Amino acid sequence: MKLSLAAALLGALAVSAQTSTECNPLKQKCPADPALAGSADFGLTSESPRFHATGGTPTYGNDGASLTIGKRFDAPKLTSDFYIMFGYVEWEIKAAPGKGIVSSAVLLSDCLDEIDWEFLGGDPNQVQSNFFGKGDTTTYDRVKFHPAPNNNQEFHKYAVDWTADKTTFYIDGQNVRELTPDAAKGQYPQTPMRVLAGSWAGGDPSNNQGTIEWAGGETDFSKVPFTMFVKSIKVTDYSTGKEYVYKDMTGKWESIQAVDGQVNKSGKPGSGPKVESSTLPSSPSTSAHVPVHTVPGGGIGNPQAPNTGSSPSNTLTNGPSSTMTSLVGLPSSWIVTETGTGGVVTPTSAAESTSHHSDYTSRSSRSVSSSVSASSGNGGHGMTTSTGSGSAPTGTGSLPGSGSGSAPGYPVPTGTNGGGSNNPTDGGASPTSPAMQAPGSTGAIHSVSNALLLSFCAIAAWALV
Repeated sequence: MKLSLAAALLGALAVSAQTSTECNPLKQKCPADPALAGSADFGLTSESPRFHATGGTPTYGNDGASLTIGKRFDAPKLTSDFYIMFGYVEWEIKAAPGKGIVSSAVLLSDCLDEIDWEFLGGDPNQVQSNFFGKGDTTTYDRVKFHPAPNNNQEFHKYAVDWTADKTTFYIDGQNVRELTPDAAKGQYPQTPMRVLAGSWAGGDPSNNQGTIEWAGGETDFSKVPFTMFVKSIKVTDYSTGKEYVYKDMTGKWESIQAVDGQVNKSGKPGSGPKVESSTLPSSPSTSAHVPVHTVPGGGIGNPQAPNTGSSPSNTLTNGPSSTMTSLVGLPSSWIVTETGTGGVVTPTSAAESTSHHSDYTSRSSRSVSSSVSASSGNGGHGMTTSTGSGSAPTGTGSLPGSGSGSAPGYPVPTGTNGGGSNNPTDGGASPTSPAMQAPGSTGAIHSVSNALLLSFCAIAAWALV
């Protein structure tokens, strides 16, 4: 696929690995990460309690979990309730077909270290491998392209063997790429990771043109359903213990502590104690906190999709604040703040807005309130922020239309690579664009009486639900 430089730069604003973090341990003290501490084979012919579904309701059968985009803004994904600290993960996948449809298999940490497999529905003979360190999307030379014939008609196994010294990508057991810390130029993923899989519509017409071109063109939703199948996920955690703790804010693997265990730099797939794939962690401190997916992640999820797995929530947080940082994969009309107060910014249509369901409750029972647009247009958007202190939303403002003022996004290919090269800079992916902050209440002093009235009404309505 060849893209113009302009398309690459536009795509940089909207796509990368649709991920976010609720609590970034490089910026604040965060809850410990529950460890898998062993190996498990998750056959997904039936629902697994170790994976949470959001953005849609999966079905299960002989072909595993069916993650279906059945209408606009569907973005089904599975996210593990455990972490691994170096390890091996193998996804058996049949990617979703459809122009503009993106399927993904992802490893993601709380501080936005990330390792990805990405499939474009309009190109069924190729898969992309990618990585990010600490959410850094300032370069677009990390993606590589690998032959993957009939990937949306046949099941294939896509694996990552992640160690302190090297990350190896495999397709059906064949080594197609190796990445070392030196080659990663300081961006080597090295913090505890979750396991994810899912799909979203990069070709949604509300996305900016660069995103749509990267995804292969505008999605025709009259041709739904588009289904990604995940038959199984095999996981080995090379480290041991109950949970993983960041001892400092460096983000180095040496700073990770394994509680009642040890961090191992490497291991062997399938090694360690066998973990029952249907058994939840027993430690009270391991109630899973899941990254806030108000934006797409690793190619997983659309921020405008309501959560079908939980009831609506406008709960504002108390205690430690949540922080959204370096949100990759953000459609152009979405922005985030990084104020240190847990503000999460999502757009509201000038004509219409709906309550966004809280995707998850974190390990410390935190949730974030946000609102989303039900509009499919690309016109100007308003935005609101929610603080992490339990107060009512504050601050309003307006943004340019789609394609400007957006947060970092998916890498956009600018070249091709046959795969197998050890040079992580082959090919191109476009990353970069600073996150924008929501305006505070200062600019709304002239309408303070209306704002107070609306706030009291909102608080009263919230208290009644």
